[in-house]
Amino acid sequence: MKESIAALNELLTDFYLNILRLEETTLRGNPRIALSLHDVLLIHAVSGGGDEGLAVGALAEKLNVSRPSATVAVSKLEKKGFVRKSAHPTDGRIVCVHLTKEGEKIDAYLMYFQRYLVAEMNQALTPEESDCLVRAVRKMNEVFVRNIGN
Repeated sequence: MKESIAALNELLTDFYLNILRLEETTLRGNPRIALSLHDVLLIHAVSGGGDEGLAVGALAEKLNVSRPSATVAVSKLEKKGFVRKSAHPTDGRIVCVHLTKEGEKIDAYLMYFQRYLVAEMNQALTPEESDCLVRAVRKMNEVFVRNIGN
C-alpha cells in the first residue's frame, strides 16, 4: 500500500509539472503570444464571464489570488490589449472585465491546444481505460475540492 501511495504521488507530481512545462513551452514556441502562463489562465478565466464580463472580485476568487493581485494582472493585460474593464451595469462600484478580440483569440488558441492534447491522450487509451480514467480523475478532483477549504 505504501508503495502505491508513493508511486501515485510521484506520478501526480510529474503529471502536473509536465502539463505546466508543456503549456509554457507551447506559449514560448508561438512568437505571436507574448504572455505568461498566468496571463493566459487569467484570460481563460475571464472568458467564462460571458457578455456581462467577470467582476474583478469573482476573478480573484476563481484564480485563488488576492483582489489586489487580480487588479494588477487585469491592468497589465488591459495595457496589452487583451481585456477591457467596465463598470457593472447596476453597481458602478464593481469593475467587470471583458475579453477584447485579441483576448478571445488567445482563449480560442488555448482551447484548441487543450482539445488537441485531450484527444491525443484519449487516442492512446482503450475505451475501457478512458472510462476508468474519467472516473478516477473525477474522484481525485472531488478529493481536491474537499481539501481546498482546509
